[in-house]
Amino acid sequence: MITGSELVFSNVPACQADPFLIAEGRSSGDEGYLVISYPEGCHDLLFLRGREVRIGAHLRREYRFPLQPDAVRERYGQYRSDKGTVLSFYLSPSDSIRRFLSTFYYTSSLNIELAVLGRKQRQELSARAQGEHWLVELDRFPPAGPLPISPSQRVTIEIQEVKKREELASLLSGMTSGRLILYNLERNLEMLRMKTQCAALRPSASPSPSPFPMMANGSWPAAGTITSTCGRSPAISCCAPSRTSKMSSFAARRAACPS
Repeated sequence: MITGSELVFSNVPACQADPFLIAEGRSSGDEGYLVISYPEGCHDLLFLRGREVRIGAHLRREYRFPLQPDAVRERYGQYRSDKGTVLSFYLSPSDSIRRFLSTFYYTSSLNIELAVLGRKQRQELSARAQGEHWLVELDRFPPAGPLPISPSQRVTIEIQEVKKREELASLLSGMTSGRLILYNLERNLEMLRMKTQCAALRPSASPSPSPFPMMANGSWPAAGTITSTCGRSPAISCCAPSRTSKMSSFAARRAACPS
């Protein structure tokens, strides 16, 4: 799924396995992540170090945000019996995990489906990119639907760090499909530093942790300390709303419409 990951198992029906029990039963101390995929096309992730569940996350084609593991557990418990809800497990180097999680706190300078661009337009992307240090992400999401049956139908997220414009041009020239997301690292790191400094200067507020602690010292944050800082509430049922909530939401929208 994420660059550098090693697939351990995939597409196990969620009704036959519990991701938290899988984490507790691990014997090794290496790092990895469990993916709970829902038929609506979204995914909840649990990032592990050994047996410990460190961070949760919600991911879909349009957006992503960090989640407390308990929020992942709640949605899994509600929809584990739904047909098409499946579990996958990957081992991954710590650097790959940190690089992916950093994108939850970055603002992209470019986010576009490559299919809408012609060859000349793709060649011009590197010349227009601001800065001199980037994260380049290429996502491929299969359409929502039945249980994936082949590797080509899995979500793939390729993330590379690039420090030379020539390297960026070469990398982008080989990309023809998927969603390209470009992050200006210099600008984003400066913004994170400024936010951390501003939070520390607030006299009436208790000290706030860095919005992404692992970026400062290379270590993972303590379990349960990550919260969403990107303006989206983890409480929202983003991918699998209940049947009653669909009806109530429709009724609310209809009542709000002028006659």
